[in-house]
Amino acid sequence: MAQVLVFEPSAERSALLIDQWNGSIFQFKIFNDFKELQKALEEDESPTVLLDVDFLDGSEREILKQIEKRCVPGTIIGLTTKTDVATLQLFVEHRFLLVPFGSSSFSNFPEVLKAIEELKENALSSEKAQSDVAFIGQSAGIRDILEKIDFIAQSDVHILITGETGSGKTVLAKLIHNKSKRRDHPFLHINCAAIPEQLLEAELFGYKKGAFTGALRDTPGKFKAAGFGTILLDEIAEMPVHLQAKILRVLDEGLYFPVGAVKTESVHARIIAATNKDLEEEMAQKKFRKDLYYRLSTLEIHIPPLRERKEDIPQLFDFYLDNYIKKYNIKKPNIQPNVYEVLRQYHWPGNIRELQNVVETIMYIKPQKITIEMLPQKLFGKISATLIKAASEQWSLEELKREYARYVFNLTNKNKSKSARILNVDIKTFKKLLKSV
Repeated sequence: MAQVLVFEPSAERSALLIDQWNGSIFQFKIFNDFKELQKALEEDESPTVLLDVDFLDGSEREILKQIEKRCVPGTIIGLTTKTDVATLQLFVEHRFLLVPFGSSSFSNFPEVLKAIEELKENALSSEKAQSDVAFIGQSAGIRDILEKIDFIAQSDVHILITGETGSGKTVLAKLIHNKSKRRDHPFLHINCAAIPEQLLEAELFGYKKGAFTGALRDTPGKFKAAGFGTILLDEIAEMPVHLQAKILRVLDEGLYFPVGAVKTESVHARIIAATNKDLEEEMAQKKFRKDLYYRLSTLEIHIPPLRERKEDIPQLFDFYLDNYIKKYNIKKPNIQPNVYEVLRQYHWPGNIRELQNVVETIMYIKPQKITIEMLPQKLFGKISATLIKAASEQWSLEELKREYARYVFNLTNKNKSKSARILNVDIKTFKKLLKSV
């Protein structure tokens, strides 16, 4: 049940409000003291607030700016019996929704609240969607992209994003969309490699009834569904050449034919294309049209692979760690410093996606501390976790010998003679090593 925080010092008006709201789906919490309302606001992340502004004094009006910062725009409602200029200025200044006592809005107040809650839910969903998109890094290549991102987002030029698999092309495309004037419209991601060639055209452009067997009704495609939003054509190098010509027409003229149609339809969406292929090489092999490449590459962004920006690895690791902490609702584990050393020395062929998978595997067991022993063996290459630990903790050679002797001893089910043979020492020397462990 949605909760509404109410400031109403008047017992008479409180009784009126309670009578008016009887049977409502909302839970109203009434405060006759403004300080108590403030305390409640601190515990509510996105409150809906109802204020009887007739009882606000000068100091309380000053606090309204702080309250406004905590609320989604449009979710602060002011009740009043006054229509003087000072009161109206208060509503304009703080963007309150004005509901006079006795008005039709007051009589239908639960319906007004229902509409406000829907607006708040949409606003919070949009805010969450945008906050979930984070393009992270402090390396020179990433800083260069981030410095240009606002300009890129506000322009309407079509974009080509290149980079290896898992480098963050989709995340960057979403970030551009979220920062653009199209952010309130759909963002549609089409993986050209995942859709069979014979279906891709119909998926993109839609089709008319009877266009092919099974086409029982007119069906819009992704370009229609995107409206004034953004379409990401991911893995565009996998698109058949004949279909590339139709995408070129979309870019040049903003028009396309749905499958089976005789009339063109208009495209209003911005197009972002992405690929992990070398398009110069694809063009040389006549697998990708040169004219389409030149049209797309007006604005080309290359995302460097993770192995070329290893200084970003600790920040990325911590970012995904925080995400899983929220997901599993657990306390943040301590991290051994040598964990970051291991992460930095690995070459990351799967890029950020591979790093994210490593974090998820670790966090699945909800550890209190993250150590190098929890990292996948592939991250160490030919160097063992013990050697990395020994180097980072500056073990002496004698300490390393003792550790290895203990390892071999356990490996041979504590057979001293066999262990001594493996270590190529006599039994007396081996026993001395064990005693020092």
